[in-house]
Amino acid sequence: MDPFPWTLVRTADGSDTIHDETVNQHYHSTFGAIGESRHIFIEQGFLKGMEQFAAHESRAPACPKPTGNTALQILEIGFGTGLNAWLTLIEAEKRSTRVHYHSIESRPLPEEIWRRLNYPEKAGEERFSRKFNTIHECPWDQPVAISDHFILHKIKTRFEEFTPDEASLHLIYFDAFDPEAQPEMWTTSLFTKLFHALSPDGVLVTYSSKGIVKRALRASGFRVERLPGPPGKRHMLRATCVG
Repeated sequence: MDPFPWTLVRTADGSDTIHDETVNQHYHSTFGAIGESRHIFIEQGFLKGMEQFAAHESRAPACPKPTGNTALQILEIGFGTGLNAWLTLIEAEKRSTRVHYHSIESRPLPEEIWRRLNYPEKAGEERFSRKFNTIHECPWDQPVAISDHFILHKIKTRFEEFTPDEASLHLIYFDAFDPEAQPEMWTTSLFTKLFHALSPDGVLVTYSSKGIVKRALRASGFRVERLPGPPGKRHMLRATCVG
């Protein structure tokens, strides 16, 4: 049997991450897993996505819509530990915002690993600890209502084999492994696919601010901003669909 490739690692803010030996990468920053996810994907991603979504909806022509049918559509590249999904669920609950969350992962973590993660305790959100378990326990490849405000659709596939519907998304969390470990994930062709999947003014956020990433995003049509990063990282990127 192959050796177990995942190792639990405690980060600087006390929260856990995973080291994946197959690519020699951590799933989150060792300077703080929860701090990184909150800064990049919630503060600079989710909150901006909500703002852009609300502005776009207010400009849309008046037309009949099914009651309660409007939801923020999010795609995450890399479900990983489930931390980004769980923090987004918490924000959706607190803000009474409806979210449809689609997340792609080709190698889901086994239960003996994700059950040891200490996010509810270290995030100070113990009341959402059961929902953290639920997002891992729920079946793959079908939408599941985790709460009244959060529908999760985990998709077990490689991103290169996945094509979202055109203009179907409002926000993308791009959380693949580093470009040095997975260069095939950070190409102009794949970012172009994501550009066309976003609705006008849709947003993509990622932790990487490397030059090759900025160039690939711009070549795909995005307007790119370099923003202050979380602890231990000077910058991150936020890209907007302006087409």
